[in-house]
Amino acid sequence: MPKEGDDINIEPGWDMILDIEETPIFNLIRINGKLTFKQDMNITLNAKHIFIRAGELHIGSEEEPYEN
Repeated sequence: MPKEGDDINIEPGWDMILDIEETPIFNLIRINGKLTFKQDMNITLNAKHIFIRAGELHIGSEEEPYEN
């Protein structure tokens, strides 16, 4: 489990689901794969920097909005 201050790398080809209600404060989240918020939870993502280079960050969609 990543800790406060860590750098997080989501590699190409990875499909990660964030299912933690409140994350520690990460230094950097680098998304080159896919990161999706779990729909049935109140989630707070804490990071000093989020860099989406060749990846995707999904926090709901027009058809299925994130309700929390």
